Amino acid sequence: MGRTRNVKREEELISALKLSARLSIEEAMKLLNVSESTVRRLFIKLENDGVVIRTYGGITLVNSNNAGNFMYEQYVYEQIENQRVNEKLRLGEAAAAMVENEDIIFLDSGTTIAHMCVALAKRFESKELTDVKIFTNSLVNLNLLQKHTVINLIGGEYRPQRRDFCGYLVEEALKNLNFGKCFLGTDGYSIKSGFTTTDFLTARMNQLVVNSTMHRYVVADSSKYGKVSVVSYCPIEKA
Repeated sequence: MGRTRNVKREEELISALKLSARLSIEEAMKLLNVSESTVRRLFIKLENDGVVIRTYGGITLVNSNNAGNFMYEQYVYEQIENQRVNEKLRLGEAAAAMVENEDIIFLDSGTTIAHMCVALAKRFESKELTDVKIFTNSLVNLNLLQKHTVINLIGGEYRPQRRDFCGYLVEEALKNLNFGKCFLGTDGYSIKSGFTTTDFLTARMNQLVVNSTMHRYVVADSSKYGKVSVVSYCPIEKA
């Protein structure tokens, strides 16, 4: 009985998604007349089945319109934070090992850079690092490192889907800053297109950071290779 009821609820959610493309938790609760916890369980089940993608506060249908390796989709932190975790752990540790005392660094937002911050926190705890100036536009990075060192948060308009800040205020701040090293994420990279991202605001911020940094590093797992997103922010040879 319970399984049949859940299958019916899943079908109702999918039917609603086909009409609206996105469904929030509140909308799903009203549609099915169930609790928030029930809706969240249904969302997780549908995502595990590969039918939907969980976004900030809701779900969308899996994008079936990608052509080849070209990506035109919105970045959603919650969607990718549990993907390729072991690879991101190794990448984070390798990137964190490149930071030295007296460095002035910029840390991009993103799930792989977050793993780098976890590794950096361990180095601060063990006293391997004691004097590093860190700038970031990421709320996740701030939360991971604030107990261990001083963090300079570059703020502007908050983007919940990326858990970071963007826009005019961030760009104006970046124009007046200089970094010894930057560690950036990417949504895709190829020899021809370089490092790419899904939106123009992120591309603009990364371009400003690249142009004001001496040593530039892009931290990306193997799933990003050969994929090209909508806008390029840095050629391969510049990082």
